[in-house]
Amino acid sequence: MKSPEELLREYAGDPARLAQYACQLQDQLAEARAYIAELKQQLFGPKADHLTAEQEEQLQQLTGEALEQAQRPPPLSQEVLEPEVPPKDKEKSPRRRRRPCPPVELEVRRRVLEPEDKTCAHCDHDRPVIGQETTTEYNYEPAKLVVQETVRPKYGTCSCGCAKPGVTLAPLPPRLVPQSKLGLGLAVHLLLSRFDDHVAYYTLERIFRERHGVIIPRQQMVPWVEKIAFLLLAIYSLIWEERLRHFKGTIQTDAYEVSNSLRRERPRTLRRLGCLSHARRRFHKALLESSTEALWFIGQIRQLYAIEDEVRDASPASRRAVRRQKAPALWRALKRRAEQLRAQPRFLPQSTLGKAVNYFLKEYTPLVGYLRDGRFEIDNNLVENDVRPPAVGRRRWLFIGHPDAGWRSAVIYTIIQTCRRHGLNPQEYLTDALSRLPAMKNHEVKQLLPSRWKPTSS
Repeated sequence: MKSPEELLREYAGDPARLAQYACQLQDQLAEARAYIAELKQQLFGPKADHLTAEQEEQLQQLTGEALEQAQRPPPLSQEVLEPEVPPKDKEKSPRRRRRPCPPVELEVRRRVLEPEDKTCAHCDHDRPVIGQETTTEYNYEPAKLVVQETVRPKYGTCSCGCAKPGVTLAPLPPRLVPQSKLGLGLAVHLLLSRFDDHVAYYTLERIFRERHGVIIPRQQMVPWVEKIAFLLLAIYSLIWEERLRHFKGTIQTDAYEVSNSLRRERPRTLRRLGCLSHARRRFHKALLESSTEALWFIGQIRQLYAIEDEVRDASPASRRAVRRQKAPALWRALKRRAEQLRAQPRFLPQSTLGKAVNYFLKEYTPLVGYLRDGRFEIDNNLVENDVRPPAVGRRRWLFIGHPDAGWRSAVIYTIIQTCRRHGLNPQEYLTDALSRLPAMKNHEVKQLLPSRWKPTSS
C-alpha cells in the first residue's frame, strides 16, 4: 500500500492517472464492502427472503409506475415493464399438500371401567348393557436397552459310538460388526438419532448414561457408524446408478458444478433446468446495499411466481399454455435489464448485485427451460425441502471431524431420504436391510433398493 507522499510524487505530473487510480480504489472499496455485507448476512441475517416494509413500499411504487406506463400508448422503444398481476378476489387456490404417511395399525390396549352400582341393590342382578363410551389416548412407552444373549450349546460325541466323533456347535449367524456388542436395534437407533434427528454423539452418550444407566462412549459409536455405512455403501451405489447413471431426461439443479459435469459427460441423454429460487435469493442479497435495481428484479420474479400460483393445480398442458402466453415477456424484460446493467461502465462484477446479474445471465437458458413442458417446475424447491432436515442440525455438522465422515454422511443421508421419497418408514427399512445385508451376496443387494424393497415378513 503506497503512502500519500509516494502517490503525490508518482502522479504529480499526471492528474488524469491519479483520478483513474482513485476510481479503481473506490471500486475495490465498494466490492469489499459488498463482500463484508454478504458475509454478515450469512452469519447474522434472517434466512428467509422477506422484504422489509420500506422495500415493499418501494416495490409498490415501481409497480404503480409500471401500471401507468402500461396504460400509455406504446413507446418507440420495445422495452416493456409488465404490471404486477392484480390479486384475485380471494378465494385461494388449494395448495398441494404433502402425501400423508401410510396408515399404521397401532397396538390397542383396552381397560374396562365398571361402575360401582353395576349390580342392582334390590334384586342383586347385573343391569343390562345399553351402550358404552370410549375414550382414546395415545400413549408412549420409552425405549429401553436390553441385553440379548445368543446361546449355542456344544454337544460332544455320542456314547453309542454311532455318531461322527468330535464336538458339534450351531454356526453363529452373520453379525453387523463382528466381535462387537452392537445389536441390530441399537445400530438403527444410532443411525436415525444421528443422521435423521441430528442428535450429537455427546448428547447420545449422555442419554444412554442418564436414562438407561449404560455407558457407551462416543469414541465407540463413531467406529460402529463407520462400519454400518460401509455395509450400506452397496445400496448407496445402486441408488446412484438407478438415479443418474441410467437416467435419461431432465434434471433440475442450481449452477452446482457437479450437475454441469454430469451433463457434459452425457450431453445427449441429460438436459438441465435452472432454479429461479436460487437466482431470486441472490437479488435479495443485493438489497443489503439498498439497490433499487435488485428490487425491480424481485418485482419481476414475483410476477413469474404469480403465474405459477395461477396454474398450480392445472393439467400439464394447461400449465404450459398459460406459461407460454404470459411468462416470455417477463423473461425478456429481465434479460434485457440484466444485459444493460452489465454493460454499464460502473458495473461491479464482485458486488452482490453484480454476482446476481452474472448468475442470472449465465443461467438464463436453464432458467427458462421449464417453459418447454408443463410437468416441469420453475424451481427445485421440492428438492430443497428434502435437504432442509439436515439444515436443522447444521451447527452440529459445522465441523464434521474427519474427512472420512463426509462419505459416511452422504451414504446414510441418501438412504434415509430415498426411503421417504418412496413412502417407506426409515426405521422399518433399515432394520430389515441391516438384518439381511451381512449374509447377502453382491448380486442379491438389488432386492434392498428402496424402490424394490419388500419386508421379509411379507
